[in-house]
Amino acid sequence: MFSGNTMRKISMNENTMGIVAIILIQVFIFIPATLYLGNSDQFNITILEMLRLTVIPASILFLFLVIAEQYLSSNIRSRVIVVLAVLSIVIWIQSNVLVWEYGVLNGINIDWTKGKWRGFLDSSIWLACISGSVLFYKRIKKNIIKWAVSIFALQFLSVAYMCLENWSSIHIHRTENTKEDLESFSNFSTKHNILHILVDGFQSDVFLDLVSSKQFGENYTTSFSGFEYYEETLGIFPFTRFSVPAILSGKLYNNDIPKDDFIDAALSNKTILNTATEFGYEIDMAIGDPYFAKKYANIRHN
Repeated sequence: MFSGNTMRKISMNENTMGIVAIILIQVFIFIPATLYLGNSDQFNITILEMLRLTVIPASILFLFLVIAEQYLSSNIRSRVIVVLAVLSIVIWIQSNVLVWEYGVLNGINIDWTKGKWRGFLDSSIWLACISGSVLFYKRIKKNIIKWAVSIFALQFLSVAYMCLENWSSIHIHRTENTKEDLESFSNFSTKHNILHILVDGFQSDVFLDLVSSKQFGENYTTSFSGFEYYEETLGIFPFTRFSVPAILSGKLYNNDIPKDDFIDAALSNKTILNTATEFGYEIDMAIGDPYFAKKYANIRHN
């Protein structure tokens, strides 16, 4: 038989382990997964490969915190449970609600002085929640764990839905290019060649800095004779996923069908690539991103 104190200690241990697990899963799994799924076409690794890297430190930290918790008194442990539960809620608020727009990632330094009030607001919320959990833990401890578990369940459902929505972009079979593939790609015609290089905002800014520099600029002018860099060119969408199909096909995404269905339809119909094929050009594509490599693999260009 277990005494009342023993039962309460077991309950506290279970609560502490559960709340610690919730926080670590939020920080090391849910947040990275959300960032990955929202930008899957920007990653060169699978989501499972990424999560393998985050699970290791999460597991180590979990064991450390659970062991450290055993040396706390029951009174301190009770406060810790409440503080951790509040922290899990604040982490969710910070990563899902207080998501500020700081501008485009294009190589230009972010002007943090324009959004000072955001930092004050964020820090005030964190300070108020942590202080409140310490001062009023007896009043809120009955319901705060329920709130923490409910928000955790909401996050789980949200990430699960994003996985289903982006299944085609994350479930990709990756193959390595062979030496023969690279050699055949570098074989150009001796008479007529058309080479298009599409880069995003960040890469185009870096490239402009390179060709404008004294060290590389002269070599660029002589080595790339006849090559024109259009620095003022803009895509029709802020996302590569829709910009490239629009450039190739002239079709615009109107949010009327699923994203992947639009891309498949746009690339399977009339494009610059199959038009060039009709005029006798041999078409090759170099695509670094696995998502686009899969999408463009079956395009009508030969």
